[in-house]
Amino acid sequence: MPAGGRPTVRSRRLGAALRRYREAAKLEQQSAAEHIAGSITKISRLESGQVSARPGDVRLLLELYGVTDRETHLRLEQLARDSNKRGWWLDYPWAAKQEYADVITLESDATYIRT
Repeated sequence: MPAGGRPTVRSRRLGAALRRYREAAKLEQQSAAEHIAGSITKISRLESGQVSARPGDVRLLLELYGVTDRETHLRLEQLARDSNKRGWWLDYPWAAKQEYADVITLESDATYIRT
């Protein structure tokens, strides 16, 4: 389960990406589940961000989906590693309202800013 017992922004981003790649490969959740020796329920929960993905599972799924871009593999595997990381702002609940936690997570994960 992601940190705090609910889906994190990172786990939802990873899950959405995995779902897009699976659908682009025209595969059902059953095929993905069999490929990682899991269940349809596990794939569904991975894609919704309800459970954390292991980097090895992400790698296997991307290979099944035909994703060959190394940068995509590295980025999504890192997202899997970081999906349970606790954000610094959680230690200061009085400083930021809960509604802003997702925005702060996105900003924290950003690699560059465009204007």
